[in-house]
Amino acid sequence: MWREGNSCRYLGPEYQILRVPPFVEGGDELLDYIVILHSPLELDCSATGTPSPTITWLKDGQPVEEGAGHKILLNGQKLLISRAQVSDTGHYKCVAANKAGEHEREFDVTVHEPPSLEDAGTMLNETVVVNNPIHLECRASGNPLPAITWYKDNRPLTSSASATFLNRGQVLQIEGAQISDTGIYKCVAANTAGTAELFYSLQVHVIWKALQLLGFTLDDFKARSR
Repeated sequence: MWREGNSCRYLGPEYQILRVPPFVEGGDELLDYIVILHSPLELDCSATGTPSPTITWLKDGQPVEEGAGHKILLNGQKLLISRAQVSDTGHYKCVAANKAGEHEREFDVTVHEPPSLEDAGTMLNETVVVNNPIHLECRASGNPLPAITWYKDNRPLTSSASATFLNRGQVLQIEGAQISDTGIYKCVAANTAGTAELFYSLQVHVIWKALQLLGFTLDDFKARSR
C-alpha cells in the first residue's frame, strides 16, 4: 500500500483499488439564497470522488426527506424545492461521503413573503365629526416585516401636530379632525418580496351633517331639543 496526497492505492497480485476522497464544487464557501414565497429553488452539490460518493442532504441538522415539494435529483447532486414556503427557511448542508472521506457544502436559505393586508386593494369609507379623533389602520404582515408609507390624495404624509403614526406606521391617528382632513388616504406596505395597498375615503363633517348621514331629520333634532 502506498499513499500520494489524499489518494490511497492498494496493490495486490490480481487487482488494484484507487480511492479518492469526495470533492464538492464550491464546498469551501457558505452560500446565501433569498427566494420569494412560492418560487422554485435549486441547491447544487456537484461531487466527485472514487468510489462515487453518496450524497446526503440536511436541513438544520435533520435529513431532508423527499415529498411535499422537495425532490432530490441526480443521485443527490441537486435538491429541488418546487414552491418555497416560509418553513423552508433554514441552514442546508449536503454531505458527500465515500470510504476515503467526506466533503460538504452549506447554504443559508431565507424565504421572503410579500406583504399581506386585510381588505388589500379595496376602498374603506370612514366618517368622523369635526374636532373628533379618527384612527386608520394598516396592519401588515410579511417577511421581512413590511415598511409602511401613508399618502393623502397621492401625496406622502408625514407626522405633524394633528397626525401621528403608531406601531411602525400601522396606525394613522388624527387628533381633532378638520374639514381639511377630508380626502383619500392610502397605505402602502412594502418589502423585498412585493407591495400591498389599502385605501380609505375619509369624510369630516360638522355635527348636523353627521346626524343627517345617520338618518336624522331637522324635526328629529328639534324634538330632541325640547
